[in-house]
Amino acid sequence: MPTLRLKAELVEAPRPVVRTLDVPVETTLYGLHLVLQAAFFWHDSHLHEFTQGERRWSPVPEEFEALPEAGVLLSELLHEIGDELTYTYDFGDNWRHRLTLVGTDRRARKRATLVDGQGAAPLEDCGGVGGWERVLDDIDLAAQGKFDKLANPAGYELTFGDDSPAAVHAHFASFGDVDRHWASVDVKKVDVAAEPEDPGSLENVNIAELVGAQIRDMVETQGLSYEEAIAMHNQRMQIRHLPELGEDLAFEQAAFEDPEVARRLYERAQERGVLGALGDYFGTPLLTEMIHRHETASAPTEEHLALIGGRMQDVLRAMTEKRSTTKVMRKVFAILGIGTDEEDIYWAWNQLEFLFVTSGVADARLNEFVVTEDTVKVLALDKPDFAREIAARIPGDQGEPYITAVLVLLLLAYGDDSMRSLGALRGHTPDEELAVFFSAIIDAYFPVAPGIDGEGQRAMEFFERFSLLREALHLVMPPVSHPFDPNSVREHPALVSFAKECLSSLDARWLLPFGVGESRYA
Repeated sequence: MPTLRLKAELVEAPRPVVRTLDVPVETTLYGLHLVLQAAFFWHDSHLHEFTQGERRWSPVPEEFEALPEAGVLLSELLHEIGDELTYTYDFGDNWRHRLTLVGTDRRARKRATLVDGQGAAPLEDCGGVGGWERVLDDIDLAAQGKFDKLANPAGYELTFGDDSPAAVHAHFASFGDVDRHWASVDVKKVDVAAEPEDPGSLENVNIAELVGAQIRDMVETQGLSYEEAIAMHNQRMQIRHLPELGEDLAFEQAAFEDPEVARRLYERAQERGVLGALGDYFGTPLLTEMIHRHETASAPTEEHLALIGGRMQDVLRAMTEKRSTTKVMRKVFAILGIGTDEEDIYWAWNQLEFLFVTSGVADARLNEFVVTEDTVKVLALDKPDFAREIAARIPGDQGEPYITAVLVLLLLAYGDDSMRSLGALRGHTPDEELAVFFSAIIDAYFPVAPGIDGEGQRAMEFFERFSLLREALHLVMPPVSHPFDPNSVREHPALVSFAKECLSSLDARWLLPFGVGESRYA
């Protein structure tokens, strides 16, 4: 049984919170801990343990009179369908997860995979099951406009700020498409064979004592009640962009989320167009070269638009069929002419779902790809017009995601030729030109005060943002061998034409983030 299928269920939760996961047989207990942290959006800020009957495993066994977690494989504890293991995270909030072996698979996998999910996970440090139930009740009441009925109005205000109560309610009502995507991405990144750090490195760290000291300090120095201090602490844990979180997270907020930066960029775009404004803002040679090529490019060919439009149309039509995801994706893989490795079925589904949902030609709810009036309309178009319709809707977001998508499309359309041409002029290899480009883009995205060491983290943050659209389009139309260099690849000409078509209808208004100017979803 090279693969184990686990059902992980949050015990005694006021509403069901479940994740189904496929994990390799080599998964360690500590690797499983990391997988569960990713699947439930926990922050790995507290201690944890596994229990089975009277046996307990801990990463710091000497502190809790438990067995060492290090060196223990999950497959050593779960043998038969129905075998169970309990995972407890945060001994203060006491989040207990029932882990049940629900299936096995002969095919070997190297990565963990999120198969399914139900229910939004609780916020970190919200007070356990009872506290989470009160938070959910307040979310429901706020969505109904009953703010005078909230059990903890100060806590609600601190946690959700100016967010629309309806949007907050919708986010926590289910395990939605966006959360599913990010959980899937994060789960796949986990090193399932990981082992806990040397406990000696943790000997002077007690998370519970540290949090308690922080709360007591807030009470003593700011005149807050304990309830107010706890609510403020929870707010800091949940809202990632607060400066109080410290320098290690300073890289996470893109400059374009600042309304003043966005407005200046919008004003420049009204004078110079979207691409001109972005070229002025980033000021990198490669970006300037790509924008110049776009300004002098020939129109996309009808044949290329028909090719990629037909593939997208066939994929969308297959995804609307009322069959299991596995069966649908086998058909999709056949359409795309790629292998049927089921390890990547749910990853591929998420990528394609992202493409069609963000372009507004379909909708998604938990475990369901939803056909809309737009779906029916676009499926009736001929192939080139289908490609044009999708291109007119991409990028499908505004603010920083819109800017990111424009950069993706520029690289897809003109990156290969621009890197070679500019590299030859400057005595660089194409890869060196690309590295310089990304370095400059990341610095402009996340302006960080001098002295903060976060280059690798900032790069990872940017590439997570950058990869969504690129991976989805590469799934539809993968790169092909270069005609003059069999050892290298280039973008498929049909994808190049599609990217050009996307770049032909950019709108300066969508440089503004939500809440600033007009919303494209109004």
